[in-house]
Amino acid sequence: MKPSNPSRVLTLERGLQILEYIVERRNVTVTNVATAFGIQKSASHRFLNTLKYMGYVEQTPQSDYALTGRLRYLAEGVVPRIEVRNFARPYLEELSKAAEQPSNLGHWDGREITYLAQRLFNSALEGYAAGNRIPAYCSAMGKAVLAFSPREEVEAYVARTQFTRFCLLYPHDATDEQRGVDVVGHRYREKKTNVSL
Repeated sequence: MKPSNPSRVLTLERGLQILEYIVERRNVTVTNVATAFGIQKSASHRFLNTLKYMGYVEQTPQSDYALTGRLRYLAEGVVPRIEVRNFARPYLEELSKAAEQPSNLGHWDGREITYLAQRLFNSALEGYAAGNRIPAYCSAMGKAVLAFSPREEVEAYVARTQFTRFCLLYPHDATDEQRGVDVVGHRYREKKTNVSL
């Protein structure tokens, strides 16, 4: 048994223990967690719903809770991203040159795309910085991932995603502040908005 430490946060500690428990078992239920940790089912439900809200678990059609790919996001801090970028650079350059288009390397965690590296065909174009996270539904890479995912995975993604409009479809939709953007088509980064025509 670990020594008592008055400065630790017990709720966080329990939440991490439950996350480790799910990692070991792959799928769990509210009852499994309540029994394993000696807590009420209502408390188990709150822990699992919090993990679901944060994107670490999702509910299966059988109402079990299963891990999503988001746990990899935490692991990325252990293996430096620079190694991935260095490994991928020659392949991205070759692909970009052959396609005469930018090429990207990213990771989908079940909700968002995390950009790891990008090779621009035209250096005048602005790219996403490594580490940028973009909702899958509004990034080209995310749309490609969803297009080639099994139907049930896409349906699960749609069910758990709250869609937000990041793009102004018509110039008259823009606020006065957004109309001040010089070049149509450039990202309005402060508002995470694209002005598109």
